[in-house]
Amino acid sequence: MKPSPFSVETSWFLIICFINASIASFLSLNGFPEHLIFWSIQSLLFSLTACIGHFTFLFLALSFPFWVLGLFITDKRVSNSLILICNISLLMLIYIDARIFELYKFHLNSVVIELISGGALQEVFAFDFLRWSFFILFAAIMIILEVSVGIFLLRYLNRSSYKSIFAILILLTFLTSATVSQTIYIFSDARGDTTITDLKRYIPWPQTITAKSRLKDWGLTVRENNNKKIGSFTKELNYPKQALACTAEAPYNLVFIVVDALRFDMLDKEVMPYSWEMAQAAHSYNEHYSLSNSTRFGLFSLIYGLTGNYWNSIANNQQESVFINTLATHGYQFNIASSSPLFGPEFNRTVFSDVSDQLKLAPSKEPAHKKDAHITNDLKEFLDNRNQSEAFFSFVFYDSPGAYSYPDKFKEKFKPSWEKINYLELDNDFDASKFLNRYKNSVAYTDSLLGEIFKTIKSKALLENTIIVLTSTHGQEFNETGKNFWGHNGNFSVYQTKVPLFIYWPENHPLHGQQQFKNQTASIDLAPTLMNHMFSCNNAVSDYSLGYDLYASQNNYARPLLFESWSQRAIMGLDYIMVSYDAGGNEYFDRNYQRKENFSAPQEDLSAIFKQMSAFNK
Repeated sequence: MKPSPFSVETSWFLIICFINASIASFLSLNGFPEHLIFWSIQSLLFSLTACIGHFTFLFLALSFPFWVLGLFITDKRVSNSLILICNISLLMLIYIDARIFELYKFHLNSVVIELISGGALQEVFAFDFLRWSFFILFAAIMIILEVSVGIFLLRYLNRSSYKSIFAILILLTFLTSATVSQTIYIFSDARGDTTITDLKRYIPWPQTITAKSRLKDWGLTVRENNNKKIGSFTKELNYPKQALACTAEAPYNLVFIVVDALRFDMLDKEVMPYSWEMAQAAHSYNEHYSLSNSTRFGLFSLIYGLTGNYWNSIANNQQESVFINTLATHGYQFNIASSSPLFGPEFNRTVFSDVSDQLKLAPSKEPAHKKDAHITNDLKEFLDNRNQSEAFFSFVFYDSPGAYSYPDKFKEKFKPSWEKINYLELDNDFDASKFLNRYKNSVAYTDSLLGEIFKTIKSKALLENTIIVLTSTHGQEFNETGKNFWGHNGNFSVYQTKVPLFIYWPENHPLHGQQQFKNQTASIDLAPTLMNHMFSCNNAVSDYSLGYDLYASQNNYARPLLFESWSQRAIMGLDYIMVSYDAGGNEYFDRNYQRKENFSAPQEDLSAIFKQMSAFNK
């Protein structure tokens, strides 16, 4: 008889992990709404294979070091015991996650762990005595079963000639499940099929693959501007909580200017004279924060009045913004122009999903400064040719500062300016002054374009009934923290998150005039402010936003702020910034971004953030 290619311990390791992965799949699938799983054969197949493939990988990956240990020690009981402990611990973690998701509709993360470890276990798990008893009983039963099954399997495999067959079947099931689920997801994402992509949120810590660019290269059709929701069968969010009741008609135009990567200290008379002059007749917010250090979540929080943790749910369902929807309902003319693509990040499926057919993009192959000039001319043409009997909403998104771009003929105000950026030269000892000067020159160039817009608005006597907003999605750092951070999306210091905001209220508006505000404000406050003071909405702001009306008394409270980024999340309190990493773990910094040791965030701050993160989940 041929010797088995798989040892008893290897076969046992694979079977134990697969059994626990199957239990974890059951726990996870139990949280899926039935109508989502059984929507189609494809959705059923994806749900099953995604869970089996994902959880098998998790159990194998986390237990793998202990299996390797077993190859080098003679007493296999040690390695086998460690594998069992690892499997039991992970299964309990998945059970806890399933209960958290059942209650709050988001998965276990380091913010929740911080809250629990700080003594707020009962607040997170609002369980009665019966539920706690059930949890303890479930844990005890699982431990007993794991040990019993582990011992039984070892005895059985020691005398079985089928151990290799079991091992091969498990490996084939794992590889097939992973391949099938990822293939279904890749093509569903490319088609914009939300019947599949919506299911991802029900799986804890999923790792899915997308391949739109590669599929395009292969000549396959990819939906970039999918205005119609394929299989739009459910809303993941309770957003808005109540239908909006707004009494005002549409008396005010709105020009909404977003300059990407414009940090707080650029809006002054020297760098941005045209914008600074406009700000002298506006309300300026000197302690204003974008709730992200990246464009995606920064713009999202501006338009929705929601924090970035809601992005995936909004994108999956292409849920329109209450603010944009209200503009459309009131018959506004739209002029939406961007120097940067609006489908990566997918603003066509979020912020502008309701009006994606009206998006105007600058020529894609041009440098950023030419694109910005293009959208400036586009806005001026729109103001010349618009229907003057209707109110209008004009949104322009400038990209030159983020690209450090300006024409060769533009007269540099700040010298010396780094002529050719070489990112390989950047380190903690690099003299940032010439890089910062190039950035300032790109900002000054952008301001010259904004000057053209302001001049056009004034020449057409639109200041009487036009609201003008100028802000940014994130800041831009030049190693001011001394930690070798350059640009954005690197940390949550003021240089990457604090941005300008001014609102010009027109001459016939009650808020018209110049005023400086020093209280802390955030990007989620802008949408509810405009909703209240443009449309006189009677709803509580909490019906559709996590922000405050900037003119409401409670906005004077320095509330903790939740920042979102691509691989990190942060909470900023009065004297700290807590950074939470997707890979696990938290770090604390002071407001100058110097590390704080032996510090924990106040429980009331964590509780407030926890409620924000689940406020609009069903």
